[in-house]
Amino acid sequence: MKKLFFTIALIFVSVQIFAQNDDNFSILLSQKASDADLVTKLENFKAGGIEKELNLDSVSVQQIIDTALTYKGTPHCMGGVSHSCIDCSGLLYMTFKNNGVDVPHSSQELARYGSIIIEADSLQRGDLVFFVKTYSTSKVITHSGIFIGDGEFIHTSASRGVVISNISSSYYQDHYIFGTRIFK
Repeated sequence: MKKLFFTIALIFVSVQIFAQNDDNFSILLSQKASDADLVTKLENFKAGGIEKELNLDSVSVQQIIDTALTYKGTPHCMGGVSHSCIDCSGLLYMTFKNNGVDVPHSSQELARYGSIIIEADSLQRGDLVFFVKTYSTSKVITHSGIFIGDGEFIHTSASRGVVISNISSSYYQDHYIFGTRIFK
């Protein structure tokens, strides 16, 4: 009887978590309803899995931000993963790798981790931020960074290298799609 109760409770919690994830994503889709291509890409993205957990027990938000800041000024190059040159997903990949955490070297795949934060004004230090339509590609997520607080995030700009930018600037407001909260 205990096993049955536990199984039912586990199913109930799983359904509630899925429903919450679905609600967040439904809100996002409704906000973007006027852009049919973006909605299709987001639906396909969701089908690949969202809000996966990332084990961050061995690292703090401050360690992640401090590590990312060591790349400030590094020039941009596609596929780069060093202090010589780096791309946006490479910055996240190396920041986590240098702290003993394995993550994908792809903004689109990184966006699958953590709880989705739709509104930029709800972001907290250490949240990952994701953007769309920053260049032409079949992928929905085209840019990423790490929110460091006070409206700022660190990322790799194609023209300026690793920089800190304000998420409320008109360019980033136009391209922001969501953030993810990876730290509990």
